[in-house]
Amino acid sequence: MVRHIDENDLLAFAASEPASALRAAIEAHLAECEACRRLFCAWARTSILAGRTVAAPIEPTPAIGRTVGRYVVLKQIGAGAMGIVYSAFDPDLERLVALKLLRPELAAERDAQAHLLREARLMARVRHPRVVAVHDVGLVGERVFIVVELVVGQDLTAWLAARQRTPAEIVRRFVEAGRGLGAAHQAGVIHRDFKPGNVLIDRAGHARVTDFGLAQAADVAAVDVASSGSQLETCLLAGTPIYMSPEQLNGGLVDARSDQFSFCVSLFEAIFCWRPFAGASVAQLRRAMRAPLTIPGGRRISQRVRRVLQRGLALRAADRYPSMAALLAELGCRPRRAESCHEGEEEDADAAAGVPVRSCAG
Repeated sequence: MVRHIDENDLLAFAASEPASALRAAIEAHLAECEACRRLFCAWARTSILAGRTVAAPIEPTPAIGRTVGRYVVLKQIGAGAMGIVYSAFDPDLERLVALKLLRPELAAERDAQAHLLREARLMARVRHPRVVAVHDVGLVGERVFIVVELVVGQDLTAWLAARQRTPAEIVRRFVEAGRGLGAAHQAGVIHRDFKPGNVLIDRAGHARVTDFGLAQAADVAAVDVASSGSQLETCLLAGTPIYMSPEQLNGGLVDARSDQFSFCVSLFEAIFCWRPFAGASVAQLRRAMRAPLTIPGGRRISQRVRRVLQRGLALRAADRYPSMAALLAELGCRPRRAESCHEGEEEDADAAAGVPVRSCAG
């Protein structure tokens, strides 16, 4: 959409389906045009929306144009076990945001409310350009919501599948995500569910770590398996076992080195198109981890990356890097150009040299 939007566009926006091309075009334009955001803000305060504003408690799925707190709902953009995520507009600060709203079936569950509040508080601890920022938290009826920075782009899984990627490109994106993960650790936050689906690639092509729904403070990151067997099973089902460290699979102490293991599983998968430990169930993964890890040879990756994977995927946490900072230092901020981690670096020496590129799509 090149021209500025007008009142007719806004009326069409309100009447259109969430997945319509018109709605997508207007939302994309609002993300770029300050003048039109101001118009949208003024429109949001008129009787067009005021007559549709709902009082708490809100309906299970907020309709387009309804408000949650002061935020005007635009469309649903995601969903998880705890919450549903919408793009929304903040009329006070005149910006687009992402709004995560507690699922309606969990509204009466005090533990679920506390869980979402804890997620917001842990996210608020971390201030880093490679971590999605939290803006606000609130309560509508019995449903907690979190408002975070809206990152326009795609997750790392989709980015990897979109086209062929060289090892150099992959390493650059993972270094960025690793910086965000390291910043969380420095703030005393353990992510506990790092995976490609929880890394966003923004329009500038940079990685941002998101979804701290399973995060814990570092000083309480141990899982108390002695209390009940069901607690351990709940913990496992809540996470993503195929990316978990052995200690997390076994209900042991989970710390920053556990995130490091998940990071390296994800990096291994991104480069080679398969995971280092095969298995569709927790039992199968545990069995796979009893066998020695084999990292493919050849020129596909450098010795530097191979060393990082070998150590980061050590089955004993004590054998991994002492921190994400140490792991990233091994990757190097001034490596050979084929593995440059400088943000904005566009040259791809591996591709120019004819090194095989990744193509895992399909």
